Amino acid sequence: MRPSALPISCLAVILATLCSLPESALAAVWTSLAPSPTGNTLNDAYSPDGGTTTYFVGDGGVILRRDATTVSFMESGTTAPLKAIHGRSATDIWAVGGNGAAAIVSDPTRSVLLHFNGSAWTPTTPPTVSGWDGLYTMADVWVSPTGAAHAVTDLSGAPVWWNAAAQKWEFAAVTNATGGEINWGYHLNAIFGFSDTDIFAVGTYGTVLHRDATGWKIIAQLEAAPGSTSYNLLQDVWGPNADNVFACGNSGQIYRLRRSVSAVWEMVNTGGGILDGYDLSAMRGSGPADIWFVGRSGVIRQWVGTNNALVNRDDPARKARTAIVPGASGSYLLGGYYGLMERLNGTTGARQTLNTPAGVSAPLQFAGFADRLWIAPQWTTPSIGIYAWNGGRMTPRTIPALAENSFTKTFKAFSPSDMWLSVLDASTWNGITLRGNGFTWTAWTPPGSSGQHPPLLDVVKTASGGYAVLQDANGQGNPCMVGSEFMTCLDAGGDSYQYLGMAASPNGDVHAVGLGGRVALWRGGAWSTSVVGANGDDLRAVAAATNMVVAVGENGAAFYSTNGTTWSPVAGISRVAPPEPGYPLQWFSSIVHAGDGVFWAALNTSTRYTDGGKASLYRIQNGAGQLVEGGFSSPVNGLAASAAQNAVFAVGDNGSVMTTNPAFKEVGFGQVGPLLPLLLGE
Repeated sequence: MRPSALPISCLAVILATLCSLPESALAAVWTSLAPSPTGNTLNDAYSPDGGTTTYFVGDGGVILRRDATTVSFMESGTTAPLKAIHGRSATDIWAVGGNGAAAIVSDPTRSVLLHFNGSAWTPTTPPTVSGWDGLYTMADVWVSPTGAAHAVTDLSGAPVWWNAAAQKWEFAAVTNATGGEINWGYHLNAIFGFSDTDIFAVGTYGTVLHRDATGWKIIAQLEAAPGSTSYNLLQDVWGPNADNVFACGNSGQIYRLRRSVSAVWEMVNTGGGILDGYDLSAMRGSGPADIWFVGRSGVIRQWVGTNNALVNRDDPARKARTAIVPGASGSYLLGGYYGLMERLNGTTGARQTLNTPAGVSAPLQFAGFADRLWIAPQWTTPSIGIYAWNGGRMTPRTIPALAENSFTKTFKAFSPSDMWLSVLDASTWNGITLRGNGFTWTAWTPPGSSGQHPPLLDVVKTASGGYAVLQDANGQGNPCMVGSEFMTCLDAGGDSYQYLGMAASPNGDVHAVGLGGRVALWRGGAWSTSVVGANGDDLRAVAAATNMVVAVGENGAAFYSTNGTTWSPVAGISRVAPPEPGYPLQWFSSIVHAGDGVFWAALNTSTRYTDGGKASLYRIQNGAGQLVEGGFSSPVNGLAASAAQNAVFAVGDNGSVMTTNPAFKEVGFGQVGPLLPLLLGE
């Protein structure tokens, strides 16, 4: 999605241009600082020339092209996950995927099938079933030597094929060639072939399909007792030649078909059970006695021709790998979770890292820019405290006052000498709020209180230099204005502790938003309350600028106000009903004002739904919002902005850090003054 080309050593500063949006949308540049060049999971790879040029596809519509030591982002035109890629030449390649977490089954992102002609990727018409308007997410694709393209979907038991004459994909017919009882509830996960009339597809219940000159037939179903749950999930099929075909699966099971010997699939590796097996997601090799398998939890195994004797080359760091393709000189290129790229030596099994992993892989919860980027992890300790982004790496700023197991409730950096950190001690359940002045961190106690007090869910700095806070009670807060002797808190009975986020306007207003569309407003020295929207969706975050306040929440709820009292839905962001009541399909986790009336909001999808757990970034201005980039593999938890640096920052799970301006400056690095102790952790 981002056309660029830079040496691997410079991948951290790759620039991107999103061309799939209208010109009026301001195609922003979101560059992954960690991991680099991308934090998106790479699901598959294909090389048309034996490893000189390799294409990787992954989440967020990412297509990477690797030439020797240069990597470039290609414009895919989609934010949907791309699951597979294959072709017959550099000018005839297919990439397929889809967004299983789409709000409606007819959403165009649900089924994506792209064709590359050597210069551009073009979308094609997905397959449909008469009488049903739902689209199918594609799981794999294979292209024959003549250019015939075939694909499979994990929502159907029938493969699809590209009808070049009609310029659309169509489902193929499948017949039962075994004569026995077949469980037709299977789904397909992988496809591979040797010619137009010799193609295999595999899926759940150990199902194997074969296409010959007469069409597709089910030739095996290897599940011992097919039922409502499949324990024999076949995830890939491949063979070094037409006489040796292998299928592998979710528990380390490997089947081999030697057609010159028998028509029966032989289990050559039993793997293990549901609890003690190991995942085999993909495979490639040089011959019948030399095949490499990769999978989740760091699995890397080599078949050397002997049954139940895979050579164990597992990664002790347990990083998942989902793609393998032959490279130059007997090597293989691997792709995996969160942008992992490696070269595997096909003789020794040694691996060379080709990307720059995140220096901190733990979830990052909050960010703030005050002379530099400051980041608070979700869980922290005295030896970690918070992180400073220093010269492209995360530098811990130790905070001795923290407990060893502290859960971060909120973090704000108003300036290098005015930072707030509030945490919950997971061992005692006591809250502690600390203020940093550039030299030390000291405990903060709400005016008028004594003894233990709850942590803060949020804190904002008002136009007059004062503060407003949300006092936490089981994950929900009560908005309070901080005075010199006491705090003035919202007194709304049972509705007082119902708020999740705050914002301060330049005119002196303070806004708090929360459960059921609640909005609390501090104006004229008093709190007032109202409810926004008719659906009762929880509002989770709010940001404010001159004459504009934007509040966002669950299921795409987004509202704006120009006067702080009258609210309207943000145009271009649709509120969606969750498939299951009580389980949001998606929610906005954070919003920030970036200057000049431009807001950025981060939306995450629920892992409860297929292809969930992804993040998207929306730009909102003048009451209108637009998706700019999406489908990121790691949820985004916090946003920060610096108008002076023309930069917005996003931090999230798996140590992900992104920015709209990779050339932002770390102002004042090395200066003598309050910044230096913070940076060095003294």
